[in-house]
Amino acid sequence: MTLTTFVKSHRVPLRSSSADCGRTRHLARAARMRYYLTIMARMKKTVPVEPLKVCTVKLTPTAEQTLQQLSQEASDALGWTVSNSALLRAVLSYIGQQPSSWASAALYPFVEQEIAQGRVWGRKKKQE
Repeated sequence: MTLTTFVKSHRVPLRSSSADCGRTRHLARAARMRYYLTIMARMKKTVPVEPLKVCTVKLTPTAEQTLQQLSQEASDALGWTVSNSALLRAVLSYIGQQPSSWASAALYPFVEQEIAQGRVWGRKKKQE
């Protein structure tokens, strides 16, 4: 909708008799400004953000304490409250940026440690 269409649809005359000419022009300017402010307010677009999914994680008391400590240290360093979820997302983002060889060298030994301690869900794959 253009400004002219807006003014015509709201019946705000741009020119009138000399008696109320000043008032009409003031109304027309106000209508233009209101239209401008409304359109400009609507033009701001937010950056699309990936939606968050709820995911439950079971942690040992030691792992929970480590997570709380890291969260507190991050909050102190950044000056913002850093939630456990934000910290885990940051760790997963960091892991996602690493090459696949990094996971097998640095991450998988810890997964094997979890399996050796009996903290595993599921069963071992069958060898064919």
